[in-house]
Amino acid sequence: MLAIGFLLSGVFVVHLPVRKDAHSLSLSEVLMVLGLALATPAGLIVGRLGGSATALVLHRRQRPTKLAFNLALAYLETTAAIAAYRRLLGGATPAGPGGWWATFAAVGIAVVVGLGMVTWVIALHDRRRSLQEVLRSLAAGGAVSLGAGLIGLVYLLLVWADPRNGIILTVLTPLVYGAVAAFSGLAKQHRDLQAVYDFAREIHRPLMVEEMVTTTLDQVRRLLRAELADVVMFREGSADIADRTSIGSDGTVRNAELDKSDARDLARLLLANPVERVFSPARGPERLRVHYARVGFDNGIVAPVSGPGGITAILAAGNRLGPVQTFDRDDLRLLEVLAKQFSDTMARGRLVRLLQEEAAERERQAANLIRSKDEFLASVSHELRTPLTAVHAGAELLREQLHQLEQSEVVELVECVARESGEMADIIEDLLVAARADIGNLTIKMQRIDLQAEIEGTLASVRNLVGAQHIRTRLRAGTAQADPLRFRQIMRNLLTNALRYGGTDIEIYTEHRDGQWAVIVSDDGPGIPRESREAIFVSYQRAHQVKGVTGSVGLGLTVARRLAELMGGSLGYRHQLGRSSFELRLNAASTSTSRHLRAVS
Repeated sequence: MLAIGFLLSGVFVVHLPVRKDAHSLSLSEVLMVLGLALATPAGLIVGRLGGSATALVLHRRQRPTKLAFNLALAYLETTAAIAAYRRLLGGATPAGPGGWWATFAAVGIAVVVGLGMVTWVIALHDRRRSLQEVLRSLAAGGAVSLGAGLIGLVYLLLVWADPRNGIILTVLTPLVYGAVAAFSGLAKQHRDLQAVYDFAREIHRPLMVEEMVTTTLDQVRRLLRAELADVVMFREGSADIADRTSIGSDGTVRNAELDKSDARDLARLLLANPVERVFSPARGPERLRVHYARVGFDNGIVAPVSGPGGITAILAAGNRLGPVQTFDRDDLRLLEVLAKQFSDTMARGRLVRLLQEEAAERERQAANLIRSKDEFLASVSHELRTPLTAVHAGAELLREQLHQLEQSEVVELVECVARESGEMADIIEDLLVAARADIGNLTIKMQRIDLQAEIEGTLASVRNLVGAQHIRTRLRAGTAQADPLRFRQIMRNLLTNALRYGGTDIEIYTEHRDGQWAVIVSDDGPGIPRESREAIFVSYQRAHQVKGVTGSVGLGLTVARRLAELMGGSLGYRHQLGRSSFELRLNAASTSTSRHLRAVS
């Protein structure tokens, strides 16, 4: 009967949460009291060892080493309790006051032997626990065991008074067990909720990724009362390596690299076996046990950490510490909640990092915009001030000394005023075209144009610029589809650019290719650096800093390309065989029909 009772007590165990630990409450203390009073010492020892061994082997499936330790501990508890009980009882009656004190003393000695050994072993593994915490845990476990011993004494008194009371106790015991189990479940739920709250509060502090991982593992180890905590994280941007971080009971953090295929196999195993995530030497998938045995897990629980792209990490806790030495489904559910919190926090951290990077980029763009605006204002002011000064000076001279000047001098002053005012008009025209194109309010009037005539007309308008008299031309007769006003504006900007920044040998020639006309402005200048060849077509950007040449607004080439695209063509740059060339391509004219197009921003 005792063997059957101890077997049942090993199977049906209630874990009562007391402070940070959980202590086992079973029928073993009740059976110990009944066995001390009603059985022989040999019967009690054989009954306890037989029933406990059966439960540990068949139900808990413990390894031989652990089984031997637990059976040896049970033998020590039982023999110590028998020796104390027999010594203190003397000739007193087991149901009398003397028997009460003998029973409590025997149970107390068994508690000191059993919990003392277990707590000592735990303390060896968890060195961060202070002596005060160990003694507090021992006192709490002793109180639970003495309470169970008191229930056993009540059972003894009832049976001693009338053996028929045993029938009532047989019915009453499952009810008491159910009530205690319900209380234990509610208490554990409250403790788990508190653990989740503490965990969320801890990891939601502003932390770097490495700190977040370490804090998570430390909290998992502490909240689940585990010796070890481990996380495998899939590295972004790497197809071959995953990162493993583990933390031990002494707080030592270990980092290692893991083959990503091995980690993926582990993730697939977890997805394929959602109910097999609690493992021990005799339970759980073999691959799971073998994998975590490499990092020192004897038993453990595993939970995947999911993200937008699937499993991003695998979180695990191993080697349960405390009087309750195995993990259960409730522990797994708690770990899964912690894994979800970890996933959300990592996602929040990535979002914060992206927002910070975006804010830094916006700040950099704003700084560049302000700098470009300042440079633009300075360039416009300088570009307009030079011709405006000449226009103003020439006009003042004509007004004040018109009658004293020779006819040739008057003509020269008028030509200077016209030339400089024309340059100002060109700058303002570029600014207006750029602004109207950006807002979609620029109209293009497409028609047939004579390329040779339009190019020669543009050359005539820039002949007053330094070096324009030496520009060579090789022009073929042909017509293209374009806006004549905008075509001349493009040519003016290309010629001005060549005269300002190019070499002394400037040539314009035309070619007909694949239904299009190409107008090329070429010079023998040093060219534009490769990294700046697209920047020259960006508003207010300049690739040249030529000594002795004033800087331009940085808008001419931008306007030229934009106009070319609006007319269905293109504008590009190349440098080869020692010459720089800007090539404007326009569709050849096939009809005399004119079209009006509006730029769309």
